[in-house]
Amino acid sequence: MKCLICGKNIQEVHHFNDEDPTRNCWDGGVVEWVTAGYGSVHDCSRFLVCICDACITERLSDGCLK
Repeated sequence: MKCLICGKNIQEVHHFNDEDPTRNCWDGGVVEWVTAGYGSVHDCSRFLVCICDACITERLSDGCLK
């Protein structure tokens, strides 16, 4: 998968689950489902996103992630 922020390719290291990629192991990033809530034009839509470790670290330091 590619990082949502910078586009870096994150490789799957161990494949455990065909139906839910978030259950697999990824090298250097986080893969998770995000569900849009009420108020978004994408309300109730579900997205599989990836963020690499470098972008997580950067976004934690600049306050965009908590």
